[in-house]
Parts: sequence; structure tokens; C-alpha cells
Amino acid sequence: MNETNEQRVSNLEEMDEREAGQYLTELYTNLSPEEEYNVRHESYVMEMPQSGECFRGRENMRAFQEAYPHPPSI
Repeated sequence: MNETNEQRVSNLEEMDEREAGQYLTELYTNLSPEEEYNVRHESYVMEMPQSGECFRGRENMRAFQEAYPHPPSI
């Protein structure tokens, strides 16, 4: 992740709605596990109600992404 993105992450709460939307669109369009990992909080939780799966913690989500190296397209 480049320095500009790191600065944007640290100021995410200070962004206006347009800036935050643009940042999140860039992040989730790229689908880079490394970039996503860098912005996840340590208490990250992802729940998938369709399957009942739940990932707690950014390390567990990283392990899931590494197990499926080809991200789905959105």
C-alpha cells in the first residue's frame, strides 16, 4: 500500500462522504488481500449469513483469502 493510501486510511473517519465512497470503491474494486489486510482492524469480523460462516480477527480472514487465492469478481 502506498503512502497516500496509508494516510487516507488513518484519516478515514475525517473524510467526507464522497472521499470515503471513492476510497472504499477503489479498495473493493482492486480486491487485493494485502491492501485489505492493511486496513482491517484487529477486531475485524466478517459474517456470511448464507453459509453461517464467521471470521473473527484479521489473521483469520487473511488465512481464508490465502486458501482461495483467486478472488471472486463483483
